[in-house]
Amino acid sequence: QEMRTNARPEISNPIESLAEYKTIYLCYPNWCGTFPRIVATFIESHDLSGKTIYPMCTNEGSGMGRSVDELRSLSPKSIIKPGLSIRGTLARNSDDAIEEWLKK
Repeated sequence: QEMRTNARPEISNPIESLAEYKTIYLCYPNWCGTFPRIVATFIESHDLSGKTIYPMCTNEGSGMGRSVDELRSLSPKSIIKPGLSIRGTLARNSDDAIEEWLKK
């Protein structure tokens, strides 16, 4: 339902400021080809201009879907780096893949 209505759920314990951070690692599950609506709430709640964002998502075969395009749309002044897609069923054993991605 959140996806159909393009909802923006409230974040119960929001981060007040990201001003001190230059780099954001944005991790989320892929829901219906993009990130959950609460991630959109997070993105729209902060000025991410000039910040470097590394997206990472779990999925069951749809990869990053359109999440990177939506991220660019919601935060056009951010620097979006290549993301990492991890199959959800393999997430428990993905430490090596994540470490390799972080080194890039």
